[in-house]
Amino acid sequence: MHAEVKDTAMFIETRISHEITLMGQRMTWLVTSQAFLFAAWVQLVKAQGSSGATGSGAAACSSAGDSAELLLYLIPAVGLGVSLAGWVAIAAAMRMVDLLVTDRASIDGPLGLRAMSPLRPSPWTRIAGHAPTGVLPPLFVGAWVMVVLVSVGRWTNASILTGTAVAFSGYLVFWLSWTTRRHRQSVVEAKGKEAMAAQDAAASPSASPQHQAGHGISP
Repeated sequence: MHAEVKDTAMFIETRISHEITLMGQRMTWLVTSQAFLFAAWVQLVKAQGSSGATGSGAAACSSAGDSAELLLYLIPAVGLGVSLAGWVAIAAAMRMVDLLVTDRASIDGPLGLRAMSPLRPSPWTRIAGHAPTGVLPPLFVGAWVMVVLVSVGRWTNASILTGTAVAFSGYLVFWLSWTTRRHRQSVVEAKGKEAMAAQDAAASPSASPQHQAGHGISP
């Protein structure tokens, strides 16, 4: 029984490591892609500003000028799409890690590792550990939304900045409350699974004293 529990723990640990690796890879390509896209967009804005300052109106009507103007709208659209896709993929990996950690914590008792359980009583360890993956993707989304709204030009920069700041602050409050609630649910679920496993082990025929006593008696 103890060997089976140990094998299960090792399997879950392998799955957790795999999901964390995927999450790290997705964060890496997300941050890298956003850095390149932001740099390209800033360079285009600078080029547009310098061409306007020199009064080169003919150049603005050329095909190169039209392409640059198109890129001013295309790059933010691509950046927004990439950041949304990365956010969803990273959130999926975070969800799988949460589920696997709950399963892993549920078998810490039989292994005598309750004091080293990944589910601590306080949720702040989980909040701090998930801060980059929970905050950076929506931050990129908010930044590109601001760029798109500025490019459209229907609102003032101050109103766009205020609206984005309010929306991101609301998201942070929601994320903190959701992460705290999810941590507490995981602790309850892990204890429930551990209790059910203990009941099943106690009720199994192989663990019954009568079965063990009568197992060596021939009819």
